[in-house]
Amino acid sequence: MVGKFNDFIYSEKIKRINLQEELKKLINYAADDVLVVLRVHLMCESILEAWVCASIERVDFFDSPVKLKLTFSNKLAIARNLSLPIPAFKFFKSINDLRNEFSHNFDYRDIPHGKSSSLKDLISDLSTFAPSDVTIKNNSEILHGISDQKTPERIKLCLLFLFFPIQLQLALAAKPEVKEQKKTATLTMKL
Repeated sequence: MVGKFNDFIYSEKIKRINLQEELKKLINYAADDVLVVLRVHLMCESILEAWVCASIERVDFFDSPVKLKLTFSNKLAIARNLSLPIPAFKFFKSINDLRNEFSHNFDYRDIPHGKSSSLKDLISDLSTFAPSDVTIKNNSEILHGISDQKTPERIKLCLLFLFFPIQLQLALAAKPEVKEQKKTATLTMKL
């Protein structure tokens, strides 16, 4: 880390995004992979900005005194140079690559089968807590899950992204000198 990471700045900027509400809308109403990828990409960009602002302790870094117009890739590189963990870097890069495929290829209409699995592996590498599954339930009935073959990739992407900031926070809180064995659990969230 270049300086002291400001948890307050990071948390406040993340709260403004309202990730859970945004993802709830995507999971419940979006039947289009393109829309899901674009919205998740936008939320990733907001998290990158929060990371940079918190790392340099400047809440208004991208807006003042001059509004910065940087690409996602530029923000990602800056965040990595400010000690963004490598698995998070790879996760963001993978989302950006997916977004670019949708943006620059007319034939790209669906998230590739298995994409969620590779993203799940990256998220699991962030901390010692690795979910064996993330599910959506209605009462006791499981409607969707990352491990469920019937769950569309766009829903899996939303579920993974919902869990990603939690893993990033756990990675921040972890002491790098302590090597722990991976712990697994099933995570169920109410949307």
